[in-house]
Amino acid sequence: MISAVLFDLDGLLIDSEKGFYQLVLDFIGPYGGYMSLEEYTGRFAGRTLMDNVKSYIERFNLPMTPEEGFTLMANMEKEALISGKSGRLMKGAEELLNYLKETGIRAVLASSSTEERAVNILEANRISSYFYALTCGPSVKRPKPAPDIFLEAARAAGCAPSHCLALEDSENGIRSAFAARIPVICIPDLKKPGDECRKMAAAVLPSLDLVIPYIEAHRL
Repeated sequence: MISAVLFDLDGLLIDSEKGFYQLVLDFIGPYGGYMSLEEYTGRFAGRTLMDNVKSYIERFNLPMTPEEGFTLMANMEKEALISGKSGRLMKGAEELLNYLKETGIRAVLASSSTEERAVNILEANRISSYFYALTCGPSVKRPKPAPDIFLEAARAAGCAPSHCLALEDSENGIRSAFAARIPVICIPDLKKPGDECRKMAAAVLPSLDLVIPYIEAHRL
């Protein structure tokens, strides 16, 4: 029985990874830094912003503290969100959220993002009212791929992990849900999951609108 669906945010619920990759280039470019899209998706997608900023500063010898870098990147993304250049909903997202609301299945966010950023994105897309609870990176001790955030999201939903379904696009997220013993569907974004993560996933689907038939088949 599925009583709650636990959503990742970036690359799963919102189409943000390409836009955020461009922000990373804008962030490191003035200091001579560069990375390919393949490297970004392979090494940095699914991690917390602070962890990534620390990596950028160390790798490219950026003249700033992690706190300064975090604030700068957060402000850059906020401007992109306001301008409509990033943060749009993925195909099938609103249809799935409507379905969950109509069927009484709780939608809970399980994102490595900060709560302020998550709220801004959800409100900008007018979907914040669909969520029963928000679980964000700073609220747990260990980030993905540790199971902490999904275990906390299940607790916030008031459901046993076995009665939850996680939706993820990144390999770190798949590993996190699998470690929490929560069935996870992979909906790939920029990077396709490797064989190891494919085996961890209950299913690999091309878009969110195909999650509804999966839930219908596993509700009871």
